[in-house]
Amino acid sequence: MKHKLLAALSAATALCLACGLSACGNGNENGGNGGNGGTTGEDPQHVHTFTVENVCSGCGDAWVFTDGLEYELDTETDTYTVVGIGTASGDIVFPYGHDGKAVTAIGQDAFYDCEALTGFTIPASLTSIEDRAIYDCTELNFIKVSEENTVYRSEENCLIEKETNTLICGCKNSKIPSGVTVIREDAFYGQAELKGLVIPNTVTTIGDEAFRYCAGITALTIPESVTEIGYQVFAACDGIEHIEVAEDNPVYRSEQNCLIEKETNSVLYGCNYSVVPDGVTAVDGAFRELQNLTSMELPASVTEIGFGTFMYCSNLKKVTIHGKLTSISQYAFGACLSLEEIVFDGTMEEWKSIELDPYYYDTQTGDFVITCTNGTLNRSGEVVS
Repeated sequence: MKHKLLAALSAATALCLACGLSACGNGNENGGNGGNGGTTGEDPQHVHTFTVENVCSGCGDAWVFTDGLEYELDTETDTYTVVGIGTASGDIVFPYGHDGKAVTAIGQDAFYDCEALTGFTIPASLTSIEDRAIYDCTELNFIKVSEENTVYRSEENCLIEKETNTLICGCKNSKIPSGVTVIREDAFYGQAELKGLVIPNTVTTIGDEAFRYCAGITALTIPESVTEIGYQVFAACDGIEHIEVAEDNPVYRSEQNCLIEKETNSVLYGCNYSVVPDGVTAVDGAFRELQNLTSMELPASVTEIGFGTFMYCSNLKKVTIHGKLTSISQYAFGACLSLEEIVFDGTMEEWKSIELDPYYYDTQTGDFVITCTNGTLNRSGEVVS
């Protein structure tokens, strides 16, 4: 059983020398060599050993941490988990201990949509970071991990799990290091100021929504190593102008600024500058939340419009469909506030024969009409002219 406690941490334990945390007379910054095992300048064999009291047992120096975080006690392990920012703000330094017990984890959703968080430093003792522990923190500037942490490391303002080389979390100032193999789901969610995205040729997997709402990305290049791209990874990346996939990639290809899955011949991601190429058979959520998309033309080869394909494209006014569609999925045109017309290169009878999900549009969708070769239908399929 867990008991939630709001911490009012003692300022006395947060005192340090003017030069910062020192190692028996030699200055060390938190997140550098200031964790368990941090060495001194004079004696490379001497290490700091911080206790749950946040004090080095060898020299008495303090680990400088942040007051006001919110904690929850895990009675099974008799350790604390950080579960919220509490009254803290700005650059957070997590402690080694709280109330005489070790702090070993950051809980799920602990810093969910937390604009108050601008940076964080993780000590050697903190060895468990749960899903979405640091999520949609749009003001995050830096990420540091103590060099002596056995589970995590930091590089180029990225939080990385050592054993799997999984990038767990990034920020607006991150650069993805070579050697990373997995970019975890939600890793850069909401980092609108992230620019100059370069995905190294060591990455094989990009998790769901990893770059969602990263509006500052202007070019997307997928290397040949990437063979798994999750759901809505680049949704609402409204700044992308160019999409390219390495020619030797075995799973994906690019054409006319579209990211296409080879096996299914489906467009998975597009941008405001995409032209759906002839030969593609499906568009599957590809243009979701592109606010600058005003029109789209689908070639005769397209037979399926997948779930949420144009959802939240609030400025989309016209879609032209040349294909003999077989299905339009749920919310394909959901919340397309400005949608006025779907031009269908077929008869009204052919339109009505399409497998239309009852919710292919919703109450937020504009009052559009379907212009067919022999007449016009309203969005409910009734003849208007």
